[in-house]
Amino acid sequence: QEDLIVCVDRVEGLGDFLEMEVQCCEEQETHPALVRLEHMVADMDLKPIRVGYVERWLQKHHPHAYRKGKYHEEPQSSVEAG
Repeated sequence: QEDLIVCVDRVEGLGDFLEMEVQCCEEQETHPALVRLEHMVADMDLKPIRVGYVERWLQKHHPHAYRKGKYHEEPQSSVEAG
């Protein structure tokens, strides 16, 4: 679909990630886009990641620095829309 953007990000020291976004207009309700992404993720048996690559890299390679920062991943029930 035209509003769906899918990218593969290769992050050194972390691996490969599939990034999916649904483009929404400012005045558009985002809930349908979130539901659509949640269904796609579930159909592909993927795990949503809700923190950035910097935070994940610090957590993996420098856990002491990670614990000092504000980088802790908080559990959420839905996928974020871009």
